[in-house]
Amino acid sequence: MRGAEHFLAGAEFAQEFTAAAGVPCRLDLPEDLPERPVPSRIRHHVCMLLKESLHNAVTHGRPREVLVTLGVQGSVLRLTVCDDGCGFDRARVPAGESGRRSGLAAMQQRADEVGGTLVVDSAPGAGTTIRIDIGI
Repeated sequence: MRGAEHFLAGAEFAQEFTAAAGVPCRLDLPEDLPERPVPSRIRHHVCMLLKESLHNAVTHGRPREVLVTLGVQGSVLRLTVCDDGCGFDRARVPAGESGRRSGLAAMQQRADEVGGTLVVDSAPGAGTTIRIDIGI
């Protein structure tokens, strides 16, 4: 499966996952993703980052809607997951207990493993936006 097909399958997963939680998911995808091979390691991490972002949104954010955006600019893949839920104060998120990692720490580690960047923008009452940029 080439990169574009894999990411489109991930978008379908996003809609199915959020629908199962009773939350609508809008997709903002380019009409034509560039056809270029994306290493399976990167595809795997992007899909896991998407899954964790969606899980956090529907489990902790209690949103009315989630928006998933995927785009490619030059050699950078950008995945953004936005929700209109309750948001949170990042300073108050525990780092993890007894050797366990928090979801955000695990996401940061995944992004780091593929040379990507993870940006988390959230505030109480203002929803959450997760942006992942990865070179492809």
